[in-house]
Amino acid sequence: MDYGDFIKLPDIREEFEEMFSRQRKYFKQKCSELGILKENLEAVSIKMAFISTDLYFSEIHRNQFGK
Repeated sequence: MDYGDFIKLPDIREEFEEMFSRQRKYFKQKCSELGILKENLEAVSIKMAFISTDLYFSEIHRNQFGK
């Protein structure tokens, strides 16, 4: 199964969205503490949350399907 199909599975999609939401809040707080400008705060937190969440699920996919 390729990663695109894997991430579309209902239970995986739900877990991805939950983790993304938690990560976004975490990175928003951390970026704010580091002094990232408010104008950039949302964009940076979304990008960082997506990257970290995607890496996590890519590793799960790789472990399950060996790709």
